[in-house]
Amino acid sequence: MKKYLFYIFLLVNIYESLSFVPSNFYKITQKSKSSLNLNKNRNNLFDLCENKNERVFNYNITVFNKPEIVYYEWLNFIWYNYYTFDIVEGDLYGNNSIRQFSNLNQKIIDVSYPNYIKYKEVELFNFKYTYGEVFFNKTETNDTIIEWKINSNSFIPFIDIIYDKLIDSQLKYLKKIIDRKKYQGYLQ
Repeated sequence: MKKYLFYIFLLVNIYESLSFVPSNFYKITQKSKSSLNLNKNRNNLFDLCENKNERVFNYNITVFNKPEIVYYEWLNFIWYNYYTFDIVEGDLYGNNSIRQFSNLNQKIIDVSYPNYIKYKEVELFNFKYTYGEVFFNKTETNDTIIEWKINSNSFIPFIDIIYDKLIDSQLKYLKKIIDRKKYQGYLQ
């Protein structure tokens, strides 16, 4: 019981330390357009943990290469080689590809090469689906804009901060990899 009280007090202290921040602070510094709002007007710490039905996170980055190449690089770097996911099945375009890690399962459910990938993510014991969509939009200068959109139904507090750090770093590293390969002559 003492152990649980310690964690509750820890969460209350974290929440109190965040409550002095002005309410527009997160809107200014945040890259995603999530609907989590940390105001002083919150009555209860557990309001942060309530289900907000669906929160949408959007991330964009421009990569200086063709959508076909960026599609495969995203699939190879982000989907197949990221962390220690076990790939169960899938084809060249990633269609019906399933990857698993611990209690997290992700499956690509819709593919339109080279424009679009949609995947579904479910955590065991949570049974709330999170959908992700990745668009590879071609520009007039033959570059690609990667738009990563996540529709989250998760109960995890501060998930927007986690997504901001994780996906932003993945997209920046993916851009660096593609640019490096392009200038070294691997990608045409």
